[in-house]
Amino acid sequence: MQRVGELEIDPERHTVMLGASRVYLTMMEFTILQRLVQEPGRVFSRDQLLTFLWGEDCFVLAHNLDVHIHSIRKKIEPNPTRPRYIHTLRGVGYTLKDSSSSERPLP
Repeated sequence: MQRVGELEIDPERHTVMLGASRVYLTMMEFTILQRLVQEPGRVFSRDQLLTFLWGEDCFVLAHNLDVHIHSIRKKIEPNPTRPRYIHTLRGVGYTLKDSSSSERPLP
């Protein structure tokens, strides 16, 4: 079980909870979120995430990743235009953090 703020991911049961509510993600969305939650605060470049998801030999447009991130945000963020969990670092990549708990370290 992995937890960041109210977001809880259970890789064995393939479930995501946001507080008391279950969040339904596609397999790809779950895989992306699980990877981000494994190292909260780490910035993953788009290339790192694309390679992790589709392998080195696949040709996948970075836009595909952006679409999945957008979809995850719509499902887990109270306000997807002001994300609490998945943050974009322009020109770098994505990171997962709980900005509401900046005073205490992430688990």
